Amino acid sequence: MTFSIKEFKLNDETRVKLLLQDSVPVYWPCLYILKKMRVRSPNTQQRFFSDLIIFLEWLSYKGINIEERLKKRPESVYLSEAELAEFSSQVHWKKDVLDKKHGGVRLHRSAYQQVSAFQSESRLATARNYLCFLYEALGHPDDRFDQIEWLVKRINLSIVQSKPSWKRRPMEPKGLTSEQERVLLNYLHPRSEQNPWPKSLAVRFRNYLIVIILYSLGVRRSEMLGIKLADVNYRDNRISIVHRPNDPDDPRAEEPNIKTNERKLPAPEYLMSLINEYIECYRKSKRAKSHPYLFLSHGRNEGAPLSIKSVDAVFNVAKKNFPILMSVTPHTLRHHDVYRTMKILKEETKDLPPEERESIFNRVCNFRYGWVDTSRMPGRYGQKFYQEEASEAMKILNEKLLSELPF
Repeated sequence: MTFSIKEFKLNDETRVKLLLQDSVPVYWPCLYILKKMRVRSPNTQQRFFSDLIIFLEWLSYKGINIEERLKKRPESVYLSEAELAEFSSQVHWKKDVLDKKHGGVRLHRSAYQQVSAFQSESRLATARNYLCFLYEALGHPDDRFDQIEWLVKRINLSIVQSKPSWKRRPMEPKGLTSEQERVLLNYLHPRSEQNPWPKSLAVRFRNYLIVIILYSLGVRRSEMLGIKLADVNYRDNRISIVHRPNDPDDPRAEEPNIKTNERKLPAPEYLMSLINEYIECYRKSKRAKSHPYLFLSHGRNEGAPLSIKSVDAVFNVAKKNFPILMSVTPHTLRHHDVYRTMKILKEETKDLPPEERESIFNRVCNFRYGWVDTSRMPGRYGQKFYQEEASEAMKILNEKLLSELPF
């Protein structure tokens, strides 16, 4: 039994992931996606199927045909307490470990490797949601909703019990050091002698523009790759971040998706001039006229919209040439932009009461980065800023304490 996940386009250009078994779509999992998750992003569908495969392979290993059991009459046969407990006890192992266990391979204790607590919870939640769907569709009308209620309580309890007893560690501060900032902005400049892409001026210019957009706007890489020419407003110096799921203009196999709200971001004059120069001088291939996206591939797929993997490759080359950038990813620049925004807001609101300052911080960050009004993301992304604030406060407090000592 071999599962695979493939992406298909429906008649209305909607992209969906389907689960295949020996190249044949698996009916109930595919029906679940089409009914419950069709409007979700392909990446979310991919994660759902990846977790569901763990559950389906466990059912096969135990010889359980859940659909046939639920169709039995006069009474459906639901998963028992013992069966759910056994599945819950295995969700924390890596897939290759489970494959060997199900294949009858005896493993040494050191071979048992675990996934993260978050992934274990995700596997349980996926099995819960899928079973609720099956129970409702195939279970006996007299007791299916009672069984769903019991199932949800049982698996939710397993999720709570699977969490570690210690509290989650605080998020590590992320951002750029002053030296990393200098290397990114100076050494990756297209006219720099240290530029790691010496063969093509178009590639050098495009890669530098990628860095400047991420650095100046704090957008996600997928948001940047979704920018179309019409989203660049030279009159007001603004760039629009627009949510376009299943865009028929997008031929990429992995479509960049926007996770946050739409917004119009003010852009510095320097960035706007770079965008204009890139369009006028380097976005000229015939293939580029077939789509409206700003960023192109230059080389083997000349003129095609730039892919997410290509953006990652830009940073990988930069890391290889400048080891100081080893910890820097496209998302690091988003964290750093939050840090810079908070530093500016601190100066602008220093005379306001703390509660009002915090409210302004949240409102500005939620708009700039596309978070909802009740989001906790400003606190998470602002770890570097708040750590510096705490260190400065402790320094002042310690100096005050020392000054008050009698000796």
